[in-house]
Amino acid sequence: MSDEVAPTVDLYRLLNIRSSPLDFDCILNQRTIFAPSLRRLVKAKTQRMNVEIPVFNLYPQVKSPDLCKSGALTFYGNDELYLEAVSAVMDYAIVLNAYERDNLRETVRAVLAPYLAKQFDQNVYVLWYASLDWDLLDRLYEARSHQLSAKSQPVCKPIVMYSGRLNTMQKRFPLVAEIMARVKQLRPEFHCLVTTHETDAKDWGTKYPQFEWIWKCDREEYLRKAAKATVSVYCSVDEGVGACNFEMLSVGVVPVILSAKWVEPNMPRYPFVAANPDEVVRLVIWVAENPEKANEMVEPMRKYVREKYSGGDRFKGMYEFMKERLPVPAKSESLGQLVRAAMKKGG
Repeated sequence: MSDEVAPTVDLYRLLNIRSSPLDFDCILNQRTIFAPSLRRLVKAKTQRMNVEIPVFNLYPQVKSPDLCKSGALTFYGNDELYLEAVSAVMDYAIVLNAYERDNLRETVRAVLAPYLAKQFDQNVYVLWYASLDWDLLDRLYEARSHQLSAKSQPVCKPIVMYSGRLNTMQKRFPLVAEIMARVKQLRPEFHCLVTTHETDAKDWGTKYPQFEWIWKCDREEYLRKAAKATVSVYCSVDEGVGACNFEMLSVGVVPVILSAKWVEPNMPRYPFVAANPDEVVRLVIWVAENPEKANEMVEPMRKYVREKYSGGDRFKGMYEFMKERLPVPAKSESLGQLVRAAMKKGG
């Protein structure tokens, strides 16, 4: 399975394997732009020239034309779009939800040819997966609910929160910071919090000293902080799933989101989607001053997220999808181990 941070590491490793032949029946690949090369490389190593070895491309996030236009594809840009589209029609695609499937289909139509979309539809599997720790989310939500219901608890200041990467065009954090600064200016009593796993972006802390900054923040710490927040702000150009918004909702936070193409497919009929930054500011203030009413309004979305992304064995379908497309009968145990390893590393 190809899953290295630097994708070329896997290619060099395959090139340098001296033992031959290799007993490979398929490839499960998370570095999708290298899929066409992987097929040829592995076939040569197996010495099974008369057998098509399928490549199953697992897309952590589909690279859309919109992302490319925004400048958010900082690794390969336009080349990445073409390579991902070629991989999607040459081999098999496993995507996280229906929005990602539609995005990848449109990429195929836009950069290759419309007639190939039909072939893509036959080769794609929708996993309906988001990396959500439901046990932790439920504990945090219950603790928050218990605390809010305790009459002895003092009224806390509203907390306006952002969590995520700072130095990437996809997240548009400069716009988020500007919005939060305007909220702070209009409501000085609000507490503005930014958490990030990054450590090399501390210039932001100097530029916005009125915010609380938590650097090198791991996932559990971020969720514990989120469980005390009131409202979150997101202005992403594109999100494959938008798991951070799902996590915020699941611990009792109300996200306010700047309108973008990805929002409605992932969060249908969500009430706090703003048309422009000025409206984001107004909605953030309204939610912070009316938290009970805001939480009532987003309760249907909490239930939707729970229904779509929890419960059931979501990988059984992926296992069956792969098994049916192998050139030879697969050993159930080894294929199952491959699927579980992919989810553990990608999740």
